[in-house]
Formats: sequence, C-alpha cells, structure tokens
Amino acid sequence: MIDRSYLPFKSARKYQDRKMAKWMGFFLSEHSTAIKKNSKHYYFPNRMSNEEMFLRINQAYTNDLEIKILIEKKDRLHHYTGKIGILDQHNLWLKTSNGYQKINFQDILTILEV
Repeated sequence: MIDRSYLPFKSARKYQDRKMAKWMGFFLSEHSTAIKKNSKHYYFPNRMSNEEMFLRINQAYTNDLEIKILIEKKDRLHHYTGKIGILDQHNLWLKTSNGYQKINFQDILTILEV
C-alpha cells in the first residue's frame, strides 16, 4: 500500500489503483486486432490429392454413401454433409437436409465418410 497521507485531497489519499484492470481495454483492443489479422490465414495440412478426392467421390456416388465435405470458400472453412446427387465436369451437387449444395472440386479440402 502506498502512503498518500501527505496529499491535501481526501480523494487522492483514498485512491485505490486498479492495477491491470486499467490496461484491460487496451489489451482487448490489441488482442482483437491481432485475431482479425491472423484469422484470414490458416493452414490445413490434410488437403487431399486429386486422385484420392476423385476416388472417394466415385465411391460415395456409386455406393450412395453419406459423406462430409470440408471446403474453402472466400477465405473461410465450411462443411457440408449429405449424399452426392449430381456430378459434372467441375462441380458436384451434394444433397443435404437443406436442399442441394453446389460444390466446386477446386474448393474441396477433404472428404470424410459419415
């Protein structure tokens, strides 16, 4: 405790320092900025090769299996679960509980069997 008895004002003598609490607003601001800056850059180590991806798509389509697809779209990760309804040269249409979802092959990171 700091001795402030020499100060002329009672409010100054009774002042209690909030220590780290006064810095919390600054810290949160800096922390939020750092998270926003780093949130756009991520590393997903298990990106499937094209051969493995097309093999799993073929198996799921042929055997009418339910799959979970993880994709990258507009610098964000999304996942969809369903059965493959339609295939074309560049896309697949996944039949989900909400309807059909068009997925470009280039966006696919991984395919998992459910």
